[in-house]
Amino acid sequence: NQATAYIPTEFCLCHPEDPNHQYIDRTAVATNQATGEECLVLYQDKLNADLSEALRSLKTAASKIEKFLKKKQTKIVSILCVAQVVSYNRDSTSVKKFPFPIVLIDQKSLRNVYRGTFANAIEYQRQRSGCPQL
Repeated sequence: NQATAYIPTEFCLCHPEDPNHQYIDRTAVATNQATGEECLVLYQDKLNADLSEALRSLKTAASKIEKFLKKKQTKIVSILCVAQVVSYNRDSTSVKKFPFPIVLIDQKSLRNVYRGTFANAIEYQRQRSGCPQL
């Protein structure tokens, strides 16, 4: 996929132009309320795929974007990766060796991460895609 020169800003949700993207599903900027530092959040939804594939995609995207952001000297100082997966083992090698901070979301942790009606929407998305319920 071809990168663009667009740099995300706060209050802007971005997604790949190509629906057959390889690496991420969407991205947004989060601001640390205490320090004012900006963080780029990369989201990968792998509802029917394994965790290692999701992490490979996120790592590739995060590494490329990190280099781009450093070259452009943006206000974004870090990258956080979020993977929505069927299930995961926090002790797996791919999770332990992941080079960026990561939040893993599976069916069991869904309501702890997403509150209210958004959790219902995610559950519906999972059911519609044929994702097994845990």
